[in-house]
Formats: sequence, structure tokens, C-alpha cells
Amino acid sequence: MPGEQTQLPSIVLGDLWDVHSPVERTNRGVSRATWKVQQGFWLTCCYPERGVEFRKECDLLRALGDTVTAHPELLLTVPSLVPTRSGDVVPTHSRFLWRLTRHLDGFHPPANDPATYDLMVNILVRLHQAFDFSSTEGADYPNILQRVCDRIRVLPHTLSGPSFEQHERDTLHEAANWLSLRLDRLAALPARVVHGDWTPSNVLIRRDGWVGILDFEECRLGPAVLDFANICSTLLMWSGLDNISERMGALVRSIGEKSAVPIGPEIVHIAMLAHWFGQYSEWRERELTPENNEVVRRLVGRIETVLKFVRAE
Repeated sequence: MPGEQTQLPSIVLGDLWDVHSPVERTNRGVSRATWKVQQGFWLTCCYPERGVEFRKECDLLRALGDTVTAHPELLLTVPSLVPTRSGDVVPTHSRFLWRLTRHLDGFHPPANDPATYDLMVNILVRLHQAFDFSSTEGADYPNILQRVCDRIRVLPHTLSGPSFEQHERDTLHEAANWLSLRLDRLAALPARVVHGDWTPSNVLIRRDGWVGILDFEECRLGPAVLDFANICSTLLMWSGLDNISERMGALVRSIGEKSAVPIGPEIVHIAMLAHWFGQYSEWRERELTPENNEVVRRLVGRIETVLKFVRAE
């Protein structure tokens, strides 16, 4: 990854943006390199083979920026793109694609605070409104559930490869069998643009009440419940709280009250597993680097955690 070339980010900033400031590589994200620029920017680098998705994400950022400016009642903000000296917002340098965005202030709501989960629901309802107000063409995004269905269909052939461990095969077979019996219920719900990675780490709370939204890389088409299920996955896997079943039941009821989304516990369970199965499938198709293999290993663990939870419910 270009992050290993320690001089390149500073060279790119000077060549394209005339920014001369120390940069610090961060561990934000797993599919691209990101540097924090001390003048108050973030520099992001993308491989050219993922350039179409990268440009689409930048188009969405611009559209959402216009939307939240036009609708201040949403109390939302998103990273703003900084054009290069030539006016380009997604320039190419040293064969990579680059983006410079302005820093957003705020703090991430803690996953171990029970109040975080209703807060995340409230913000998500406003974000979905911003998506609806936006001029971005949602039809240009891949459909998450269609991709999951496609991967389930070819799974028996896929798992025959020598790079799969037996535990991975068993977990995926169980997940695919469980989803095959239930995925139609999720697919019957209306598809819309969803954030795709709705976690506290992608939310910044400001003291004036405004909220910054980060990381639109995983935006796709799918039912709105997929984003709400991300909140439930955070509660299950990263909150460290007790009485998860009771807390999730209360959270599902809260989601139903605050959104117009048809929702119930089983729909949420299906959406949780479909999300992680889809994430796994996308990463499994990437180049088998040590870093990507580690992501795949973690995703198998998340599928297994959700399976264990839904079996117990």
C-alpha cells in the first residue's frame, strides 16, 4: 500500500494542493491509506482498480454536502472535498487516486454507553433523510442483497478452493443455509441508499448539537434495516454490555418507533447476518494479501458470532 512510501503523501500534497505540513499515517479503514495532515485535513489514497467506487464516493460527498447545507434542520455535516490547484477533487498522482478533505471536529459516541444506541438511531433517521434529499442516483449502487444471493448460489463451488480452512467452510455453509430460508423476507422490503457501515466510529458528535458523518465507502442499495442492524451488531460485538438480548429487543422497538421501517427481531437478525456475509464475500474476492486475509478471518468470526446469537434467540 502507498502508505509504506513515507515521502509520497507529502510530495502529493505539495505537488497538487500546495500544502506543506507534517502528515501522520492512521489506521482508519482497511481498504485504503489515510493520513492526518496537521493543517486540518485528511489525505486519502486509493488503488486505481477501485477508482470507480472511489469517485462515486466523492460524488456522494459533494451531493450530501449540498444537501446538508440546504437542510440545516438535519444538523448534519460531512467531510468537504478540497480541490487541487487545477480544480480536480480526485486527482491521480504516481498511478494512485487521491482525495483531500477538511477535518471534522467532534467525539465518537462510546460503544459501551447504553445511551449511544438510541442516539445512533436518531442520527441515522436524519442521515436517511439526507440521502433522500440528495440528488445522487441510488440506482448506480450495487444491491447488497442481490450480491449476497449471488454469493450463496455459487458458494458450494467457491469453497472447493484450497485456501479455505475447514472452520471457514463450516461457518459459511451454516450462514448460507440459514440465510437461504429467510432472505426473501429482507428482499421484500424497499431498497434505498444505505450507509453500509453505521458504527459509532463513523459518527462525530459536536458540542453544538451538529453531527459529522464519516466513511461512505460502503454505501450500497438495500433495505434501510441493514443500517439499523449495524447498530445492533455493535451492541452485540463491541459494547461489552450485559443483557444483550433484552437491550437489543428494546433497541429494535425504539427503531420501529422512530423510523418508518417495518422491523422486528427476526428481520434485524437476518439483516445482521446478511451484512456480514456480504462483507465477507466482497473481501474474499480481493487479492489474497496478508492484510486482506486478516480482514477475512475477522469477518468469519463476526458471522460466527451472529449465528451463535440468532440460534440462541
